[in-house]
Amino acid sequence: MNQIRSILEDTYQLAESSDSTYFDLSERQERWVNAIIERAESFRAVLTVLMTSLVKKIQTPTQDVRYHQKELPNGYSGRGLDTEHITPFMKEKFRRFAMAESGWLTRSLEQPYPYTLDYEGKIRNRTVKEAFLQILNDLEENKADPKKYLQSIFFRLNYLDERITNKLRLSKRGTTHRDRNVYPLQLFIMAMELTYTEVVRRGINLLSIIRCSMTC
Repeated sequence: MNQIRSILEDTYQLAESSDSTYFDLSERQERWVNAIIERAESFRAVLTVLMTSLVKKIQTPTQDVRYHQKELPNGYSGRGLDTEHITPFMKEKFRRFAMAESGWLTRSLEQPYPYTLDYEGKIRNRTVKEAFLQILNDLEENKADPKKYLQSIFFRLNYLDERITNKLRLSKRGTTHRDRNVYPLQLFIMAMELTYTEVVRRGINLLSIIRCSMTC
């Protein structure tokens, strides 16, 4: 297993087996992560580029990952890393959030400028754009731990993926005997979406609740 794949697999396993959504992120850091995860299906490219940046920072701590193209000073090929490793991994684990080929094929993210706070690429949602740039700024200017960010992203993607899958199952299958046992819990979880950030902050493991409900 190569180093990049090992980083992805190890972090994914840690997030999947965790009993808490709490990964030592501050409230502000959690807010940035949530802003992207809550819109993951609509902003797959941003999610993919962010994950690529985090993995690169774990692999090469001295690399300023805001410089995402080789043509930039001391830059690296974010698109190459994404195409070879990140997007294939996403297709395996989180297909509904995966790009077809690379996040860098999106015009708003392929601009030949570093992802600094004044980046002018036209990411159409201001909240998502700010969260994306703030996380990268946090890595480089405040020496934030990329592993904690990546673990948190994987955990939340697992939760979101299961939440969407359960909703689709309920809508397609109707209310069978098994579904009647689960349905009140699903209503509760859907209601909790309104206070998702607070749930995450307090470390409530809804993912474990969902899994239990489907197997108990």
